[in-house]
Amino acid sequence: MQVNCEFYEPMGEILPYIKNLKKELPIKDEIYMVKTLT
Repeated sequence: MQVNCEFYEPMGEILPYIKNLKKELPIKDEIYMVKTLT
């Protein structure tokens, strides 16, 4: 935590943020197919 940084602003409680983040993130990683140029 950068409390000595002049731009630091407290964001509030971290636990609700982490719980919401777990809900918002996808369960599985998305897989992308990449075509190669020939």
